[in-house]
Amino acid sequence: VQLEQEAELLRGFLQSVPGATGDADLLKMDIDHADCLFMEEALKVVSPKLIHFEYWPLIPPPLEYVQHYQTSKLEVGLYTEPRKYVQGGEPSAGAEMSGCSLSAFLRRAP
Repeated sequence: VQLEQEAELLRGFLQSVPGATGDADLLKMDIDHADCLFMEEALKVVSPKLIHFEYWPLIPPPLEYVQHYQTSKLEVGLYTEPRKYVQGGEPSAGAEMSGCSLSAFLRRAP
C-alpha cells in the first residue's frame, strides 16, 4: 500500500463491510517502514481505543525521529536475510533508521 493511498483504501474497505465502523478496539502497526506516517494516515479513518506500536527505545524523549517514506522500501513476502537496523535510503538521502521514536509516536497518537 502506498502511503498516500492508505486512508482512502481503509475507508473504502470499512464501507464495503456491513456494520463496520472506524471505532476500532485495537490498531496494530508493524510495517517496518515509516510506521509513524502510516499510523497517522490510518488515524484519519479509525478511532482505536488502543494502539499497539513498535518504537525505537534508543531515541529517548524529547528527541523526535520519523523515518522518511520511500516507495523503494516497501516489500511483500518473507525476508530471506536479517534486516539491518540502519537501512540505506534513496541515493541522495543517505542512510536512516527504520521506524520512529516514542516522542514521534506520541505526537501523532490521539
